[in-house]
Amino acid sequence: MLFLDGGGFKQEPSALGPLALSLLAPGGLLVIDDLTPGRSGHDPARAFLLEHGELAAVEILTTPATAAIVAARRS
Repeated sequence: MLFLDGGGFKQEPSALGPLALSLLAPGGLLVIDDLTPGRSGHDPARAFLLEHGELAAVEILTTPATAAIVAARRS
């Protein structure tokens, strides 16, 4: 399991995302938190995780004001 909680991923997911994915074995989990639910506009970090072909990802509400994404690397 890889927990992304710093290091700039949210600001530069296209630059740091491939490195994060390289650390995950098939079936490995990636978690990112402190997201704002219902955020309008494009969110590059959400797009990277939720739309990436090597990941099965879901956004979950953790409190009424925060969300997280849990993603599993496909085999």
